[in-house]
Amino acid sequence: MHEREPEGGPAWFDDSDPEVDSPGIQEASRSYHLFFVCPEGEAFNYETEIVSIAERDWDGNEDESELPMETVAGSGRTGWSVAVSLIAPFAVVTLSDMETYEDGSSSGPTLESHAFSETGQRLLRRLVKSARNGSARTKSKAARDMKKRTVLLDHIQPNEAAIVLQRLLAVHPELLAEAEEISRMVLGDVSFESIAGDVEDSIRQLDLDDLNGRAGRHSWGYTEPSEAAWGLLEEVVEPFVEDMKRNLSLGLDEEAFEICKGIVLGLYQCRDESGDDFLGWASDFPAEAATDAVTDWVAGIRQGSSRKLRGEDCALLLRQFVDQHVPEWQWINEKAHGKLGK
Repeated sequence: MHEREPEGGPAWFDDSDPEVDSPGIQEASRSYHLFFVCPEGEAFNYETEIVSIAERDWDGNEDESELPMETVAGSGRTGWSVAVSLIAPFAVVTLSDMETYEDGSSSGPTLESHAFSETGQRLLRRLVKSARNGSARTKSKAARDMKKRTVLLDHIQPNEAAIVLQRLLAVHPELLAEAEEISRMVLGDVSFESIAGDVEDSIRQLDLDDLNGRAGRHSWGYTEPSEAAWGLLEEVVEPFVEDMKRNLSLGLDEEAFEICKGIVLGLYQCRDESGDDFLGWASDFPAEAATDAVTDWVAGIRQGSSRKLRGEDCALLLRQFVDQHVPEWQWINEKAHGKLGK
């Protein structure tokens, strides 16, 4: 434990001789008694460093503006600063550290608050009185470790991130509940309007070059342009349908309904093929694909006995959506009503 008295007064740097040298600083008195408490164990010890001005022999030719720098190694301990007020019955406790360096300088605990940026730099920096130069401490081990961790995690691929998560949860099963809740929040962050925009954009990106690459005579035979167009459109819409089915299988009925609405609305916005040379080859696709998507959603809702949405609720929600967003496709309600009511 380290202790600092509340009384101020003259203070000397570590390499100063109080009997010969003048005080390096005049410390002000404080209204609190400061204690630094550090638990035992390697987890609370770390290595650190400061950048300092190196000593050198002057020969008269050096540029005084270019000072030689050196890195001075040190060690530190992480603990808590406890400030006990002398004027009121309260105390303040905050995380802090205490460090010593090979050149004899040291850094004592304080009550100063600080934070680190994404690059590991202190947003509020504390000057450290060095034995030789009063140089500023550039980094603490916590900042360097944070930077190393975030740089690596920020650049891994999605499949690698999945492996990291799996292994993390295997080592720390106590995080499973929290990971499950975060997963549910991510999967639940869906909007049918944004999905509709994605569906429409994906369809509108198809053009005659795509069609010509699929239609015509090939080594396996001849493909009609309409058949080729239909196949390309199915490939575009399929990922959205599979995402809807995945949510249904996870019991996320409301999220699955959002995706279903997005698919239907996106297709509805592509129902008019005029001016679109590609859609002209598969003019019936938007309506039929919308029917298939609703059918798959209804089938998923009917499976199991513990769904969040009941059949009559689904029928009402679907009717409201059709009336407001796809009014020209009223037949969707008719096709789904009988199945949802059963």
